Amino acid sequence: MNTHDQFAENVRLYALGSLDAGERQSFEGHLHECAECRRELHAAQEELGLLALSTVGPKPPARSRERLLSAIAKEPKRVERQANIGKGWMWIPWFATVVFALLSALLYFANLRLKNDVAAIRANSQTQEVELRQAREMLDLLKSPDAMRVTLTTPNEKPKPNGKTIYSQQKGRLILMVSNLAPAPPHMAYELWLVPKQGAPVPAGTFWPDASGNATMMQTTMPSGMEPKAFAVTLEKAEGSDTPTMPMVMMGAAGD
Repeated sequence: MNTHDQFAENVRLYALGSLDAGERQSFEGHLHECAECRRELHAAQEELGLLALSTVGPKPPARSRERLLSAIAKEPKRVERQANIGKGWMWIPWFATVVFALLSALLYFANLRLKNDVAAIRANSQTQEVELRQAREMLDLLKSPDAMRVTLTTPNEKPKPNGKTIYSQQKGRLILMVSNLAPAPPHMAYELWLVPKQGAPVPAGTFWPDASGNATMMQTTMPSGMEPKAFAVTLEKAEGSDTPTMPMVMMGAAGD
């Protein structure tokens, strides 16, 4: 039994004056610290006041007093529920909020990473599709029965730059392969020209050789049905030109 419960049993005995000197002194010391016991003592004193009908008259029998004390002792004690929940529980809502925020952040970054991975996979897939399509178009051109092969050279150059074109008049597709070509000057580019048997030269695309002087270009948008007389390469501005700028860097006649 805890200390408060022990003193709570002595409230009514104290009100009746039935405690001995030591118990009374101990209980009175407890009253200074316990508001609940003070309230119960006040209630007990009010109940006993109703029993005092007069300051004079016959003295109640001792047996009646014992019955009263026994009834008071057996009366169920009122237990007041503490209104305040321990302060230790107050951190639970804050902790739940923090946990929810952390989980939300983790889900957000996981979702963002997944989106980035999917985007990278799609970009890689698209690049592979383009490369595969170009390879198929190149193979289709190489297998074309009307594919014309023309070699382009530069005289008096050692090692001589040379290039080779494969052109399908029916399909309007062209491949250029160049080697030993000097780098293009700043803001300049090499441009390939298809010189038809009739009419002005037609631009067939710009290109830049790598550090070894090699370059490969595939053009799939050439006008179909155009019969070439020759192919030539010139140096032009980086965005290309509508008419060739002399002198020719390389040139090869069709049918050679």
